[in-house]
Amino acid sequence: MATAAKRATDAAAKATEAAEATKAGAAEVATAGKRALSQAITATEKRADERASAAEDARAARIDKQLAAAARLDDRTMWVGLGHGLAAVATVGVTLAGFWMTLAFAVWGWRWAMNAEGWARGLTFVGLIAATAGIVIACYHSWSWLAPRVQVAIDAYDKRNRKK
Repeated sequence: MATAAKRATDAAAKATEAAEATKAGAAEVATAGKRALSQAITATEKRADERASAAEDARAARIDKQLAAAARLDDRTMWVGLGHGLAAVATVGVTLAGFWMTLAFAVWGWRWAMNAEGWARGLTFVGLIAATAGIVIACYHSWSWLAPRVQVAIDAYDKRNRKK
């Protein structure tokens, strides 16, 4: 009997040691699991932050490109309006100078025609009537060409200065 009791005691001791070893192993597994889980969470957070940062950088780059394109378009609009404005000013100047020079020529021509005699007088009147008609037609065409360009310059100025 003593042998059976000793064997039972030895078996109980072995079972206790096995339970202690299992308990220690379980604690190590739990610690390792916690460590692995913590590392996985940290890595996932890092990757998520990197992705969010990359997405934010890409979004910022797209916005910068759009702003640059809008600025280029705004500059182009300003230069187009300025070009039309300068063309309008130059055209107005040339048109007015031409009008006054032609008017002065017509006045001089009409005075000369009044002093002419014979067939020269009739021919001069015909030429002066044609020249006067040419002046009127040239003024009309100059104005019809100039008016839309002045309007484009005004619209570009208003758009540039946000007026409606």
